[in-house]
Amino acid sequence: MGIGRQLLRSMTGGLATSLLILVALSSAAQAQRQDTPKVTPQPEFRWKMVSLSRTHETWSWMKWFSDELHRRSNGRVEVRMISMPELGLTGFELIRVLKAGLVDIGEVVTGYVAGDLPIIEGASLTGLQPDWEASKKSHRAWDAVYRRYEDKIGGKYLGIHPYDWNAAYCTKPVRGLEDIKGVKIRIFSPAMALFWKTLGAQPVSMAFAELYSALDRKVLDCAHTGPASGVAVKLYEVAKYLVDLRLGHQPGMLVVSKRSWDAVPPDIQQILVQLGREHTERTWVLGWEMTQREIKRNQAEGVEWIPTKEAYRTAIDKAVRDVVLPDWLGRVPDKEEARRLFNELLAPQVGFTLR
Repeated sequence: MGIGRQLLRSMTGGLATSLLILVALSSAAQAQRQDTPKVTPQPEFRWKMVSLSRTHETWSWMKWFSDELHRRSNGRVEVRMISMPELGLTGFELIRVLKAGLVDIGEVVTGYVAGDLPIIEGASLTGLQPDWEASKKSHRAWDAVYRRYEDKIGGKYLGIHPYDWNAAYCTKPVRGLEDIKGVKIRIFSPAMALFWKTLGAQPVSMAFAELYSALDRKVLDCAHTGPASGVAVKLYEVAKYLVDLRLGHQPGMLVVSKRSWDAVPPDIQQILVQLGREHTERTWVLGWEMTQREIKRNQAEGVEWIPTKEAYRTAIDKAVRDVVLPDWLGRVPDKEEARRLFNELLAPQVGFTLR
């Protein structure tokens, strides 16, 4: 019995010692884990995303996209955002920049590239869309065209964002169509130029970054843009009238260069496609909210909002049907294809067909 007790005490003491050693080792390991800095995985792909302007609200929309891409790829894709002015770009040359693979993702404004690819402009022809809801439905339908011609817009088309509803910042009041005669107005697409010219204005092609100084120096009387775009660069300081003439949208397309698209594996490509869909849907909501809010911000800065009038409808419709649309059809190489796509995808929203 004495030997048994002695053996038991020996075993118990050994077990206690072992437990103490294990606790000590566990504590040391825990302390080591706490002291060892976490190693952040290095990204496999470092991309450059070019957006219109750091000061525009759409910058935050693009930032959401880039942050989500980084998160959903588990850090494999890192995106550095930069604005067009920082790269010395105006936006008109972005298709060529994407095709050359000089940037990885670009915010391609449809109006800026319509000279190179006129069919892209179909849903955003100035004066065509009667209101925001019709424009949204038209652009959703025209999504099929963006995808069909994605190789000509520089790479892989992912989606669009609508910006705000366009209007004209003016240095003098435009209270009737007669007040448009002779005004020098900034435009940035072929259809936009023809629309204003038909109403009697003198269109001037100009990049967004130049608007403030041009209005301030009276080089321009008006600038075709949007209320949020104007707030972003303080156009309310140099133009005290904001005129709605049912001008519609010139959306931005989200495009990945072909070189960058081909370089990433299928799982990241799928993430990009899904993000493009989500980006499109969320920005149609954000764009409408932004338009309403930024009109009020302009008014708070002393800008007079001059809404469109029902009396303008006949003149605007005539300008679109008799001049803008035939010109667009004439610029598109495959006219029959353009006519078919318009009648199939846009006519249900705008209320008439092309013959």
